[in-house]
Amino acid sequence: MLAILGPINSISIPENYQARLVDAGLDLKNIEVKMLSLEDIVKLKVVAYYNRSANGEFKDYEDLKSIKPHKKLIEEGMVFLKETYSKNLPDIFKKEFLREVELIKEDLEKI
Repeated sequence: MLAILGPINSISIPENYQARLVDAGLDLKNIEVKMLSLEDIVKLKVVAYYNRSANGEFKDYEDLKSIKPHKKLIEEGMVFLKETYSKNLPDIFKKEFLREVELIKEDLEKI
């Protein structure tokens, strides 16, 4: 996984995202523009919602509501969140993390 280093909340890019890039639909003669797939956008939005909702920011939840992803994409986003954040998390913090993830999951199931 390619990690973008940041302050406390770093963001991980989904593995093999390059293979899922899609054409941006711009009709440019000499430039090919690609963008993240819906699958990867949803994964990143789920993680961003987890990170920002603790600070009272809900723009990622609103973005997900606008995207209207299938339940399967939300589930994949939740798996990505768990895998990304729990792999290096000390055991004493995992229980609390998983509890928080369940709360996020309940919110996202309402979409």
